[in-house]
Amino acid sequence: MQEYKFLSALFQSKLFYTILTILCLTVAILPFIPEIQYQIRKKMEVPYEEEDIFLDEGEERSIKIKQEYESGRLKGNVLVIPTIGVYIDIVEGNSEKILSKGAWRRPNTSTPDRGGNTVITAHRYYYIPPNNKTFYNLDKLEIGSKVFIYWQEKEYIYEVYETLIVKPQQLEIEENTEDNILTLYTCHPLFTANKRYVVKSFLTETKRYL
Repeated sequence: MQEYKFLSALFQSKLFYTILTILCLTVAILPFIPEIQYQIRKKMEVPYEEEDIFLDEGEERSIKIKQEYESGRLKGNVLVIPTIGVYIDIVEGNSEKILSKGAWRRPNTSTPDRGGNTVITAHRYYYIPPNNKTFYNLDKLEIGSKVFIYWQEKEYIYEVYETLIVKPQQLEIEENTEDNILTLYTCHPLFTANKRYVVKSFLTETKRYL
């Protein structure tokens, strides 16, 4: 009986509803915190760690890239998008289940060393920033942004030239091309799979990084 009275009093108290309101608001805004963090970071010009490493210039950059390789982070095939803090392994497979392990190079599309259209997709909200293995902020890339692929001990540097939104069935974005380009895409809008946000980049430079 006393327990019933306690619960009854609790449910009728202002404190209970205040706490409940705070919890509901927290749950509602939690998925969008990375967006808020991104805007604050951009306004305050705070670089991602990936920007400090990969967008540096001169000899210092070569030293940093070598250190990344020696640490084991660049072993295998890796995709880096410095301006949105992406640093993710490129994985191979015939099923989208492989997406839980990294950025999926779509089957039957090209690779950087062969030229043509290399197509890579990744989850957008399976992980969220500050995790760097997500395409959460792919829509923040601008024309001219740099994208790096480390593939079989070579560095491929791409520059964004186009962004677009397509329907899931518009698989022409995966068709091969004469030019060496990189196509990245993910679900859009955020927290839905109704469409795909696509970023296209062209190759500007290739070099060994070891």
